[in-house]
Amino acid sequence: MHIDINEIISAFLGFISTYLAFTLNSKKNDLDSRKIEEEDKKENRDYIIEQNERLDKENKYLTKENRRLNDEINKLKGKQNDN
Repeated sequence: MHIDINEIISAFLGFISTYLAFTLNSKKNDLDSRKIEEEDKKENRDYIIEQNERLDKENKYLTKENRRLNDEINKLKGKQNDN
């Protein structure tokens, strides 16, 4: 049985280079996915802030409208009591 040392070294180096390539690629993918997650978080945060501002404005409008309608109801009740 003849074992060629060059073949063993070549196979070993091939294994090492494959392992390193997959390991580095995996780390790159992790960094890319983290970057995407951060961008998604920022977009979600911006969307939530926009919706919060919109709902705050709508709430202020509805509060004013509610006061106006309550005043109108109170005026109508006062007129009914006068009659």
